[in-house]
Amino acid sequence: MSFWPQTPPVSQYRSPPGTPRRRKIVHSSSRSTQGLKTCLPQHISTPEHVQSTLKAELSLNFEPDAWQAHTIHRVLQGYDGMVVAATSLGKSLIFEGTAKLAGSGKAVVVICPLKSLERDQAQHAINKGLVADTINEDTEKTPELWRRVRNTSQLIYISPETTKSDLFRREVWNHHSFRNRVAAAFVDETHVIDEWGNDKFRPVHLGLHCYPYIIP
Repeated sequence: MSFWPQTPPVSQYRSPPGTPRRRKIVHSSSRSTQGLKTCLPQHISTPEHVQSTLKAELSLNFEPDAWQAHTIHRVLQGYDGMVVAATSLGKSLIFEGTAKLAGSGKAVVVICPLKSLERDQAQHAINKGLVADTINEDTEKTPELWRRVRNTSQLIYISPETTKSDLFRREVWNHHSFRNRVAAAFVDETHVIDEWGNDKFRPVHLGLHCYPYIIP
């Protein structure tokens, strides 16, 4: 038994005769490929290389999964993407791995709506040897913190509200030296917008795409 629908009569889908539509010419310099890196350094040139390098660089006692390595590889190439993975499956390793392999002086920004999760993940990153910081409404914002975030932090966990604050813009984002350091930006826990209601749970989280200064 076939489950494919029967093909409708030609008269049902054929448009009436008219002026032929001109086919759009796609140029090789299409904007969709601008900024993508076709060649990465040898040690991260393939997902398999990312796996082995990640294990060595972060001193992991386990083998990173193929999906983690593939995601990191694509992010380092400059692609946008979305990852759907169950709780405790290892999404934080993608943040840490990208920060570690992005290159000297580079930084990764993770926008997270859960403060306890920010704190825990930053500590895990520190335990792996990364320079990680957390910025939200509860953290003490000292001149030393801002200097570290601008210049040396490899992994920065930040709340949605803080990304919108004048303080963050003035102390961090308005500095071209920091924006040039950003290798990638992640928005974590996006599923809660749909599950908990976009009109109830952190409306700032829902509107992150409206803030052009968040991602260069």
